[in-house]
Amino acid sequence: MLSVGLPLFVVGNVVTLREKLMWREKQPLFGKRILITRPRHQARELAQEIILQGGEPLCLPAIELEATADCGLDFSQLPTYDWLIFTSANGVFFFLEQLRANKIDVRCLRGKLAAIGPATAASLEQYGLNVDIIPKKYQAESLLEELKHLTPPGTKVLIPRAQGARDVLPEGLTAQGVQVDILPLYRAVPALKSREWMAGFMKDASVDYLTFTSSSTVRSYVSLCNSEKISPLPGECRVACIGPVTAATARELGLPVHIVAREFTGAGLLAAIIDDAKR
Repeated sequence: MLSVGLPLFVVGNVVTLREKLMWREKQPLFGKRILITRPRHQARELAQEIILQGGEPLCLPAIELEATADCGLDFSQLPTYDWLIFTSANGVFFFLEQLRANKIDVRCLRGKLAAIGPATAASLEQYGLNVDIIPKKYQAESLLEELKHLTPPGTKVLIPRAQGARDVLPEGLTAQGVQVDILPLYRAVPALKSREWMAGFMKDASVDYLTFTSSSTVRSYVSLCNSEKISPLPGECRVACIGPVTAATARELGLPVHIVAREFTGAGLLAAIIDDAKR
């Protein structure tokens, strides 16, 4: 039987369909595989942005966050603080979870609020809490400078934070006569689930960029790799850090640092990677 092909006519804007479908090829991170080591609950936003830029995110959480057994919070003292200083979105979450679990009305907070960066501020604002100060540079040293003229001797300050966090803020404020109380609400622990499949993942996966968003992620990532006796650097990947403190930790642990974000946020880290990929 003779088969006769029918002629095909393309009408209208259908000819542009391929261009629309192939949008990823035109993005700056097309073909780039980017390893995210931050906790799983924080990785999603960065992963989505990587996809929008044409890249392929690979999530390998190096740490998990867990609440401390007893943070020593005296709820009756909360209204007496002049300032509450939050240095991470995680600190906001664990602090407000403590209030919720103990049925404490957030309106008891009478002091002003300081946030180390926009992500932390956004977390506070989600609960209807207005932030009074965000430093120009999103790091403890910059926040300390901003607070110096706002916290005279005798000012009472509460810092909800991670266990083992840097002491730049409390030490700097204490030195100028401020009464500082540290509230260790949570701690970062190695993500043991990642260890179970890390060896196979690192052996088989090619990675273009290895990202770190905190010193704790660097330490745990290197520790997990050492425990599995594998190299922390998959192939010839480039190491990207969210800021100078994280970069310093990476170098101390023997990792080469190729990229340091100028703005110390997830968006700033991604922008720095995009700039590097365009070179």
